[in-house]
Amino acid sequence: RAEVGGIDVPNRRVVVTDAEDGSVSSIEYDALIVATGAEVSLDAVAGAEGRALPFYTVEDALELRRRLSLVDGLLEGEAAADDEDGKVAITVIGGGYSGVELALNLVDRFAGSEREVEVNLVHRGERVLEYATDYNRRAGTERL
Repeated sequence: RAEVGGIDVPNRRVVVTDAEDGSVSSIEYDALIVATGAEVSLDAVAGAEGRALPFYTVEDALELRRRLSLVDGLLEGEAAADDEDGKVAITVIGGGYSGVELALNLVDRFAGSEREVEVNLVHRGERVLEYATDYNRRAGTERL
């Protein structure tokens, strides 16, 4: 469990604080999606406004599809010269139904890619799918 403290856009990193020990670390990303729940509050996370993609409306879904097409292009092209490992990282922020479903669908979508695609899920709550039934929470977390 961690809390997002900010988004370092120039370096493509999400800064997180571990809820248990308070340590600060960062997660690299090539694509960033914010799925924070019922309320859009991008200004609560430094660097998110104008760069992260909320996931609530049909327009958001269409923009996500457009951005994933860019990731597809990145995967089809050769690794960038400064990309040592050739890995593409996508970070989803928000461990509710939308965030977990999106993260799992992204894993499925890129499972057959020639280049490694890493999907990270960051959630500030006690556990992902906090308001789900025990069965749904268990099913979701087992796939994560």
